[in-house]
Amino acid sequence: MRTRPTRVGSSVRISSMKMGAAVALASLFGVQPASAAWDGSTAQRIASTGVDIVIVRPLAAVRAGIGSLFLVPAALLASPACVVNLVNGESCRPVYEAPYEVLVGEPAEYAFGREMGEL
Repeated sequence: MRTRPTRVGSSVRISSMKMGAAVALASLFGVQPASAAWDGSTAQRIASTGVDIVIVRPLAAVRAGIGSLFLVPAALLASPACVVNLVNGESCRPVYEAPYEVLVGEPAEYAFGREMGEL
């Protein structure tokens, strides 16, 4: 095989460069947009649904339960900021709204409000 010198003094095989370019070009043919519909096989759909039911959903439900335990302390810690806003004449969301959204609302939506197999 022919080699060509590089700036460092070592040599690079030309055929390996051609092979790398061919692999890069071939990988472009399989590129699809991320928002495309599910084009996987039935086995892949069954596997993702199984993982969702057995592992992901129970963990998300536990996360929502633990978040509900931390909701009251988080609301109490958020209340001084709300009082300061009220004293300054600015509007204040209810004290429980932001902690509920982060600790309970989003995990519950992820655990119970999405389609099966959609990770």
